[in-house]
Amino acid sequence: MRTAALLLLLLVPPLLLAVGEPPMERGPRALAAQAMRAYEHRDMPLFINKMKQALALRPTHQTYLYNLATGYALSGDVRAAKVQREQAGMRADRTG
Repeated sequence: MRTAALLLLLLVPPLLLAVGEPPMERGPRALAAQAMRAYEHRDMPLFINKMKQALALRPTHQTYLYNLATGYALSGDVRAAKVQREQAGMRADRTG
């Protein structure tokens, strides 16, 4: 009986913590992966939407910032692409 109670005390707290965690499909990496799948299918509106969601969770992630700028540029929104590039710390006249 004592062993069962001890085992229960050891197992319950980690299970309670797991209940409060957000599902992985909504985490920034999962959102970025969904964005990349949209990019591969040339679905720029979905790509931009998913990158925005990833950035909402990781607002200083340089790759996400760059990818969002790329999505805007590929969708033809040059002004938004330029603003996004500036937020990412990239100069518009830089090449490579």
